[in-house]
Amino acid sequence: GNGQERQFTISGSPMRAPHGAIIGGVLIAHEVTGRRHLERRTHEALNGLLAMAESLVQVREGADGLSVVGNHLAELTRHVLDCSRVGIQTIDAESEIIRPLAVVGLSAEQEHEWWEEHRQQEQSLRDSPTPELVERLRAGEVLVIDMMQPPFNDVPNPYHIKIMLVAPMC
Repeated sequence: GNGQERQFTISGSPMRAPHGAIIGGVLIAHEVTGRRHLERRTHEALNGLLAMAESLVQVREGADGLSVVGNHLAELTRHVLDCSRVGIQTIDAESEIIRPLAVVGLSAEQEHEWWEEHRQQEQSLRDSPTPELVERLRAGEVLVIDMMQPPFNDVPNPYHIKIMLVAPMC
């Protein structure tokens, strides 16, 4: 009716007269557009996760190999989660210093600024203003942070992030 494509499953059965002749039929149609979309997204997510696992297995020695895998992982994450930007950072096991690994979804200028910003400021998990969130990350919890709510709404936000998903990877 409104020009949008819809998907249906249709099943039918003939209606027969007492002597066996077909005199009509019954068709039942179920609109399944939403379910098919969810199936496609699930399939894409599975393919993305498999590609991520493959990337992690193929890490080459040295920083260049890790950087290539980091970019690939960020791109796959962006695709699987259908989000606009993804940044990946590593954390040194001993010092807990946070280092940038990859970022995707920014303009060339923003990406340059992101790298410069992370190179200039060395941060450690130990110095976090939100130690309760750090503990949740250490426990393997995935965090969804609303950047529009305190205490994050007072933090500089040059990339206009509204919701941030933070997921630890070990």
